[in-house]
Amino acid sequence: MLKGNLIKQQFVILALLVAGSLAIAGCSIKPEMAVKDDKELAKSLPAIIEESNWASTNNLNKNDNIESAQIITHNDKAFQSKVDVIKGATKTLDLMYFIYSTDESSSVMTIELIKAARDRGVKVRLMVDYLTNYKNLDYFRMMEREGAGNLEVRFYGRPTRNIVKDAVYMTMKCADDVTASDCNQKKFEKLAEIFTEDDKTGKAYSNMNVGLSGLFLSGLYSKNPQVMALAIQAGQEIGSIEAVGKKEMTDEDKQGLKKIAKLMWEANTGSFLTRVGARIQLGLARILYGDVVSPIIDGTYSALPVGRAGHYKSDQDWKFISDYMHMKIVTADGSVAHLGGRNVENSYHIDNPTLSNGETLTGKYIFMDTDMVIKLKQSNQEIRNAYSRVWEFEQMVSSLSDVAKHAPNDFIVNMKSIEDVITQNECKAQSGTLIGQQTELAKLTAKGAIESVTAELLASKKDLESCVTAVLPTYWGKADAIVSKARRMDDAKATMEANAGKYLSFYTQKSDYEMGVDIFDIDPKSASIYYLENTPFKKGANSSQSDVTSTRLSERKFGSYNGKEHDSGKDIHAAWVQGLRQACVDSQTKPEGQKTTVVLHNAYFLLPSNLHFTVADMVKDNECSRVQIQVLTNSLFTTDLNVVNLVSRHSLKAFADYYKKVKADNPTEGATVDYYEYEAIAGDAGPNRSLHTKVSVLGDSCMIVASANADVRSYMMDSNNGFLFCVDREKAKANRTTPVIDTYKKFVNNLIETRATKTDVIEYANRNREELLAYDHEVIKAMAAKYRAERWLDAEQMEKIIAYIDSLLDSAHELSVQSISEGVDSEAADKFNFMFKTL
Repeated sequence: MLKGNLIKQQFVILALLVAGSLAIAGCSIKPEMAVKDDKELAKSLPAIIEESNWASTNNLNKNDNIESAQIITHNDKAFQSKVDVIKGATKTLDLMYFIYSTDESSSVMTIELIKAARDRGVKVRLMVDYLTNYKNLDYFRMMEREGAGNLEVRFYGRPTRNIVKDAVYMTMKCADDVTASDCNQKKFEKLAEIFTEDDKTGKAYSNMNVGLSGLFLSGLYSKNPQVMALAIQAGQEIGSIEAVGKKEMTDEDKQGLKKIAKLMWEANTGSFLTRVGARIQLGLARILYGDVVSPIIDGTYSALPVGRAGHYKSDQDWKFISDYMHMKIVTADGSVAHLGGRNVENSYHIDNPTLSNGETLTGKYIFMDTDMVIKLKQSNQEIRNAYSRVWEFEQMVSSLSDVAKHAPNDFIVNMKSIEDVITQNECKAQSGTLIGQQTELAKLTAKGAIESVTAELLASKKDLESCVTAVLPTYWGKADAIVSKARRMDDAKATMEANAGKYLSFYTQKSDYEMGVDIFDIDPKSASIYYLENTPFKKGANSSQSDVTSTRLSERKFGSYNGKEHDSGKDIHAAWVQGLRQACVDSQTKPEGQKTTVVLHNAYFLLPSNLHFTVADMVKDNECSRVQIQVLTNSLFTTDLNVVNLVSRHSLKAFADYYKKVKADNPTEGATVDYYEYEAIAGDAGPNRSLHTKVSVLGDSCMIVASANADVRSYMMDSNNGFLFCVDREKAKANRTTPVIDTYKKFVNNLIETRATKTDVIEYANRNREELLAYDHEVIKAMAAKYRAERWLDAEQMEKIIAYIDSLLDSAHELSVQSISEGVDSEAADKFNFMFKTL
């Protein structure tokens, strides 16, 4: 029986898998895997980190520079810590976040940032993810305005030159005397005139706004397919294009083509959720109406730049458009830094969602997370330099003034008001007709003679909608006159002040005593701490130096390759792989019968093939026979991303089969693995408690607290950051302090005893895949029932969809099997990473 909260998840699994959005990107590079070197492993992990240039800073505790360091697992305390960092700043504040919300707790934090900039003259830099935060562009404009020139916001993930070029192409019309067969070539010739020589960063071209390209991009980044479709339809005048076979299109064909064109573009280029939503609709359209829809789809593809044969090389840019700014850090004066898994949003900042006035601060989830805060005795410029390298990476980073050039939001935020204006003016006649028929309908309803009026009413609604749609594009470029930027910023400020007032008036934080049980002090006298990053560029030879100019012009990296993690800019994963192996070396000093424990405490557990292979290698390596690996992650009943769990079950099955065989051959050989998942809290009527932590304890000496998940996306796509810290146990013993690593392990063991369910890996291997797939089918059908999919799917169609899902889950299993057996540098290992990178 499925637990109730399972079907509360979005119907995203079905959409994702039916749509085939796990398309494999081409991968021709197959680098050799770095061979494990016994001499290297004999060194400490900090020594390897420094020699390999994996860290973005030198040891932050060099010359005993750390005053204090803590690990924080309580939401209230973590929020309090962020605010304290901001309040304590005197010169600079640097922040990076994936989600920066406008809700109650976030507004408190925003007000403190503004106060720091405006009242104390602190220079504030805030970088947020473009795709995630574009919808709040006016809010960030308000922050800059209120910061009195000392607060600047930038978006990470700007459209590339090729993406802007495609947006221009999609919204460009051919001359009336150009035939449909020649149209594409003419458009490409026009693009060549517009986009001539490129600069190193492509910034000048990525700020272009030609025709309705800016309207299209504003729809893309606000995840509004209606606006994207409007830009395409108005720009290309799609309704006049002839259908395939040189047959003049009927009105129904034209309407269908508009919808199909919109869906096809979304399916290839949209944000994750937009993409999967479009692809499921296209998939279902082919299944249900293949004979009718397929010619339209096939014909429209010839007019789309994405997927066209001979199309300029922009596919890669689109495939990596959701390379997120996933870092989460606030630093003050280069001397205080708070980092971890928490975004800026109520779900990460509160423990009790119910206010004293009875209102609720968050809906679906409260996240359980882990952060780390350090305070230095002397300012460390290296942390600021690391921030600056990303801040100045112009290929991906956009100022708000740049955004206003290539994706102005005036139209999209004013769209409802514009429609009202049009209805009252240009479409006044159609509106009047509709109002008259609605009045007549009300009179006739009681008499039961409404069929004819109802038909007329529907026709009039359609006429009004057609009129408004036709006029809408004419307001592009003058939408600011409807509701001005200044007015919108004033509204954003008022919302911020109201939200902050609600939090401060009605939210009660836990006491320091109550929060204290979830705080772990790090002994500064025995710790080495390094700042690690995954970035879209490789750091230079002297990564501790500013080197901003070379970073600005450096080559952007797409994805990552096993054994080449550092060259791919993925230094967190380079340290992660090495740290796992290092645990085996550390374990050799243990007395007989004692184990070295590795803890992977992570919200999303779908290991990329390099980590998957590393763990598999440890299982059969006799040097690792004193290592116990504990995995603690979300279950299907606690996660906010159940698609990750669904796919990971089949990758885990491949590992379990391998593990069973190894242990059957030699039970004492290699590391042991225990796998645990969180249970939902019974009887909790409030928001679901979901794990969001990203912590790895790498044996007895080292630990990583980061923003990177144990999934493929964090390895292949997003920018992330973290602290690696290692404990000198001899110094800790001399200082009579308990290493925080031991304390955190006890904390995790308590969670395992009270909150988790163990999945025995051997027993998991004994389950056949048909049993797993049957359960998956139950999950999918429960979700389909929740969202009443029977309205557009009959039983036969549902079975076709499930069969397609099965084939993709088969791929997850088979590629995992192959990457374990064939090696981390195999084609299967690369294929797995590229196939599942967007999850």
